Amino acid sequence: MEWQNPPDADVILRASGGKEFHAHKLVLSLASPIFRDVFSLALPTKTEPAKPPIVDVHDPPEALEIFLQIIYPMRNPSINDPQTLASVLRLADKYDAKAVLDARKDYALSIPIDPPPIHLYVVFSACGREKEAEAAARRVPFTSLAVLSGPLLPLMTVDSRTLPTADRVHGY
Repeated sequence: MEWQNPPDADVILRASGGKEFHAHKLVLSLASPIFRDVFSLALPTKTEPAKPPIVDVHDPPEALEIFLQIIYPMRNPSINDPQTLASVLRLADKYDAKAVLDARKDYALSIPIDPPPIHLYVVFSACGREKEAEAAARRVPFTSLAVLSGPLLPLMTVDSRTLPTADRVHGY
C-alpha cells in the first residue's frame, strides 16, 4: 500500500491486537476533528529516537486500514464484505469523518463487493446512512429478506421505519 509506513510519519496509530499504522497528523486532522483534538493535546514523547509517538485507538485493524486508505488521497480501497463496510462506516462516525466519505459521492455503492442488495441495505440502515440505504433498497427484490445471514441480523433494528416496504423497494 502506498500510504503505509511513510518515512516522514509523525504518529503511529495502534489498532486492536497491536497492529501499527504509521500516519501523518496533518492528514488525520484534516479528515477528522476528533483526531485534530487528540493531536492538540500533549502526546507522549517519542518512544525511541526514530519512532513517532503511538496513539492507541482500539479499532479493528482491518477497518482502520481501509479507513486510512479512504482518508489518504489514494484510490478506493477494496472492501470484501458487508461487516467490514459497517466497521468502516462506524469509524467514520467515531472520528466524525463523514464528510470524507460523503465527498466521494456514491463511494459506498461503488465499492468492489457484490453482496445481495439487502445486505447493503441492512449495513447502511444500521449506520444511519439513509441515502445509501434507500438506493440499496431500490435494488432489493422484495422476496430477498430471507437471504439475510446470521452476522448481519444484529445490525438490524426493530424500527419499522427502516424496513423496506413494497412501495419503497419497487418505487410504487
